[in-house]
Amino acid sequence: MASLLLFIGCGQVGTWSESRQVMLYPVTGVVMLDGEPVEGAQVLFQPADETQQNLIGTAETDASGHFTLVTVQAGNGAIAGSHKVRVCKTVVTNINTNFDPEVYVPPVTEKNLLPAKYNSFDKSGLTFDVSDVKSTHLTIELDSQAK
Repeated sequence: MASLLLFIGCGQVGTWSESRQVMLYPVTGVVMLDGEPVEGAQVLFQPADETQQNLIGTAETDASGHFTLVTVQAGNGAIAGSHKVRVCKTVVTNINTNFDPEVYVPPVTEKNLLPAKYNSFDKSGLTFDVSDVKSTHLTIELDSQAK
């Protein structure tokens, strides 16, 4: 079994990740842009602790803007503590089918449909704390006029 579910006291829950040797805690939320849910957005949580920054949590929002965070190669949830957050929603605008060994051309060109500010851990202004005593549910409010 890759992980062991632990119950610690009343209402407290965490999951031990054998592969990464860390406790993960449930994180759910919703992404809103100008008060409307955002479908298909990618949400990324980077721990503020520099020693833990390889434990990035990721999720994609559903049609109602909801998401459930997963930590790559570890399991469901995120480590406890403060996280920088970025959000983007990309669409493929071009697929390059011409191969030229002399010139590098990205195989796919994408466009971000959300304000660029939110696609950066350092510029998004989005930080959230993941609790180690209960499930974390949050709302990420985005502004289409953000610079």
